[in-house]
Amino acid sequence: RRRRATGRRKIHQQGLLGKGEAARELLVTVGWTVALWAAIAVANMLTLRAFGLSLGLSETLFVLGWSLVGSLVPTPGGGAGTYHAATSYGLTAFLAVPETEAKAATIVLHLVVFGSALFFGAYYFLRGGVSLGRLRELASAEATAGAAEPRPEAGGRGAAFQP
Repeated sequence: RRRRATGRRKIHQQGLLGKGEAARELLVTVGWTVALWAAIAVANMLTLRAFGLSLGLSETLFVLGWSLVGSLVPTPGGGAGTYHAATSYGLTAFLAVPETEAKAATIVLHLVVFGSALFFGAYYFLRGGVSLGRLRELASAEATAGAAEPRPEAGGRGAAFQP
C-alpha cells in the first residue's frame, strides 16, 4: 500500500496529474471530439437525404464507416477514388441504393465533407499569418539542414534507402 502511495506522489510531483487539470483537459477534448463527429454525421445524413435517401442515423454512420475505410487507402490523389468506391459500395451493396444515385450522392458528399474542411483550413492558414514566401523559406531551410546531415557509406546500414 505504501508503495502505491509513493508512486502516486511521484506522478503528482512530475506534473503528470495536476489537481484535476488533466481530467478537465481530457473532458474538453472528448467533448469537442464528440461535437465534431456529431456535426460530421449530421452533415452526411442531410446530404444523403438531399438525394432522397431516407437513411437514419445508424445507416448514415454505417456509410460514414465505409467512407472512412476508403479514405485510409493510400493513393496519389488523396484517396479520392477509393473514398468514392467504398462509399458507393456501402450504399449499393448493403443499403440497396441504386448505383447511379449512390455515385452521385458520394460525389456531393465528398464535396460537402472535405470542401468545408478546405474552407476552414484556408481561413486559419491565412489568419495564422503564413505566406508562400514564409513556406519557401522554411522549405529551403529544411533542405539545407537535410543536405548537411552525414550519409552512411555505401553498403552501410540504411544505404539502400538513400536517394
